[in-house]
Amino acid sequence: MIPVNIGAGEQFRPEFLAGPEYSIADIATFPWIRNPDRRGIDLADYPAVRRRHDVIAARPAVQRGVAVLADRQRRGQMSAAERENLFGTTQFAAR
Repeated sequence: MIPVNIGAGEQFRPEFLAGPEYSIADIATFPWIRNPDRRGIDLADYPAVRRRHDVIAARPAVQRGVAVLADRQRRGQMSAAERENLFGTTQFAAR
């Protein structure tokens, strides 16, 4: 979300990432905010992200999509190797 100043200290905060309507931007980024505990993040520290997560997670189609792979979902904290693959230099290595 990119807050846009509209005067007198107020900020325009679109309902979804790219504006007032659900879009591919929300679909693409939802997995990154879906399991914050695996990444060691507390969404309470990010109320705007938490609100967006809750709005997207409440959508019936999103709930159906998440249910498809629910039995294969990883649990617990991300391992050091997983973190390195996602965020470290390993992600750029030739395979």
